[in-house]
Amino acid sequence: MLLPKLLRRLLFAPLSKEGTVGFFHPFTQDGGGGERVLWCAIQAIQEQMPSARCIVYTGENARGEELGERALERFGIQLKRPVEVVHLDRCHLVLASRWPRFTLLGQRRKVEGGGVTDTQALGSIILTWEGLLQMTPSVFIDTGGYAFGYPLAWLAGSLTACYIHYPY
Repeated sequence: MLLPKLLRRLLFAPLSKEGTVGFFHPFTQDGGGGERVLWCAIQAIQEQMPSARCIVYTGENARGEELGERALERFGIQLKRPVEVVHLDRCHLVLASRWPRFTLLGQRRKVEGGGVTDTQALGSIILTWEGLLQMTPSVFIDTGGYAFGYPLAWLAGSLTACYIHYPY
């Protein structure tokens, strides 16, 4: 029990931001149901908790204002204010093309109908680590299916939640 607390203090305390809600969604431009859930959740938090800062962890090269504009254009979801963006540079680690073998270690597989599933272990752990080292939120919410990163968010001191949609 002492080791997790020590790790949390040493690694993440300087990066922690009180009153922040971080949404882990590395691919925000897919335009599907998962993105709609992401923007609806952010809209709800902005309405119910006006002082909360909403952060989106994404690999897309976009500013918070641009992401908000896309949410309005694609889904008709109007955010009260732009989200803050934490850019992820290692999203390639969860792409299926990166893992032609040992696919359970790290791939993100497209499925019929355009959805995405099977985001696996190693890639999501590294990607979550990258995001948490940049900004550790009070609440970490995964809306992209990267479950192997949850223990890292917990170790970093974040409350952890998720929305997982499997279109089978």
